Amino acid sequence: MFVLKLKQMFLFGKKEKVFVVFDIGSGSVGGLLVRDSHKKGLEVLASARTDIRFKEDIDSHLFHRSLEEAFKKTTQSLRSKAHEAPDFVFCVLNSLLSVSQTRIIKVNKEKPFDINKKLLDDLILEETEIFKKTYVEEKGSSLPSSEIELFEHNVMKFVLNGYDTVKPLGKRARQLDLYVYMSMGKAKVKEKIEDVLGESFAGSPVIFRTFPFVVFNTLKLSTDTREGFVFVDIAGEVTDISLVRREVLEEIISFPMGRNFVLRKIGKALNTLIKETSSVLSRLERGHSEEGATKKISKAMSDAKDEWCDIFKKAVGEVSEVSPLPQNLFVVGSDKIVEEFSICMEGDFFSQFTILGKPFNIKRISPESLDPSLKLSPSLKEEKDIFLILETLFAGKFL
Repeated sequence: MFVLKLKQMFLFGKKEKVFVVFDIGSGSVGGLLVRDSHKKGLEVLASARTDIRFKEDIDSHLFHRSLEEAFKKTTQSLRSKAHEAPDFVFCVLNSLLSVSQTRIIKVNKEKPFDINKKLLDDLILEETEIFKKTYVEEKGSSLPSSEIELFEHNVMKFVLNGYDTVKPLGKRARQLDLYVYMSMGKAKVKEKIEDVLGESFAGSPVIFRTFPFVVFNTLKLSTDTREGFVFVDIAGEVTDISLVRREVLEEIISFPMGRNFVLRKIGKALNTLIKETSSVLSRLERGHSEEGATKKISKAMSDAKDEWCDIFKKAVGEVSEVSPLPQNLFVVGSDKIVEEFSICMEGDFFSQFTILGKPFNIKRISPESLDPSLKLSPSLKEEKDIFLILETLFAGKFL
């Protein structure tokens, strides 16, 4: 049996693996159980998504409690369909649970010095502590740094003596610039996630990443990102704007207006329960809404778009203060809300912020728009959940 497995490994490369992907958003929690095999590629074995309950007013305590409930429900659904322990569990976090930033570590010396693993580890550890202090100060939190957890750190680029370097170890330089993407948040958040996973997937290692980092690296698989791009994620409670320049996830700005902001507007216009507004919007998209309701929904969405657009313009202006923005803008999804808000993003107003002085070249990321070179398996194509598709592609390639 052992000899047979060895033959399979030599013939087919890496062995088959099974893993779980969780998209822990601010509006819902989605999950996929995936098998990665040589013959079929990334094959979806099971899927689940649970909405996070929300009210007319944003309540932090309610959000975290509802998030935990949604995560448990999604986890239990996938566990019931898993016949074996997964090789790993991959959790992608939203910006309400973490703060992300690319930190630039600079070392300059008169004489050349060795670039080795210990030096890099020490520099990253020191920068992590600095980032923790900054996180506490910016959040106005009374939490000690010991209760702030580093969720991930990834080196995005090495620059030695002014030149980009892919393999710096073993080299000597007078100048080192180290670009490190870091994400951190409250240790209790990570502990709760691991506790829930321990009930269903005990023994499987858990890997944490944040959505902007995942999207950046997944887009690089099929898109020329050297000219940079702006990425907009209109999530449940927040909108995230990520800026990529010179192959680095340079900056992330968030503001508290997402899909739920629109749903609250619709609920108020129709005088209906907040929890029913998603289904009301779905009926409109399918053309099943009554004429009177359609007019009210359209007016509510238009008002929401105008408010959102005012904040979006200010945020884009803030991001462009250092230098002009890349021409390409990616936005996730193709539903009614994304379509409505894209009208704002397409405006001539943004020409003043772009490198060519023209409106953004907007590209929507949807299952249908993904490059054929990614070779999605039939089951992954059928999934239609673009967030989970991007995260699964990342896990299959990089984990």
